[in-house]
Amino acid sequence: MVFWGNPIGQSTPPAPVAASGAIASVVLQADLELEFGPTWQINQALLDLATQKVEEHLQRPLRNAIWTHRCRIIDDGYVDAVFGAAGSVRPPAIPIQQVFSPVGTQVVDFVEVRYVPPDDIMLGFWGYTWIEQWGTLTYQGGWTPQTIPSELRTVILKVAIRMYQRQTPGSQLDVPTPGVGNPRMGDVAFSTDMHYGGLFDQSDLHVMKGYRYKPVL
Repeated sequence: MVFWGNPIGQSTPPAPVAASGAIASVVLQADLELEFGPTWQINQALLDLATQKVEEHLQRPLRNAIWTHRCRIIDDGYVDAVFGAAGSVRPPAIPIQQVFSPVGTQVVDFVEVRYVPPDDIMLGFWGYTWIEQWGTLTYQGGWTPQTIPSELRTVILKVAIRMYQRQTPGSQLDVPTPGVGNPRMGDVAFSTDMHYGGLFDQSDLHVMKGYRYKPVL
């Protein structure tokens, strides 16, 4: 095995770059009416805010758009004709439809991208590197209202209803106040949010656990 030398030093992951262009909504008012009936006067802006709250908990974007993320290279055993060493990354916005940069990459199972070169200049011979490497990827990924998993859609709709009831005078729902850790409403426990109090019940947390972004560290 041959080790690489890195004259720049170990790289660190910056915050994800926001998507370019307009980001389409992933949950629509028609979805709310279909699942919970026509009684809720919830506008699209509140549904999008609820989506954002779920995205923050999952640490991944849900909406389909063009994203630029810098991701940890988890396997540098691939060979690229131009850059030499290349690696595999798993960006947060899935499913991945297309990669725009770098060219020559390969999407695997809509969640992994192979043949991504490291951002840092590398010196050495062929082989695996023990130095942590990161590669920048520009790609289209995320769900649409037609493709988002139904269980995630339901979580977003429930969060939107709780936020709406929080904002509406005379609401019949006794929403836990901010600052209360893991409050309960009857037999249902909620996870707190610093701005909105309890937004997620235990069933929501169970669903979201399977979608939470797990970057390779």
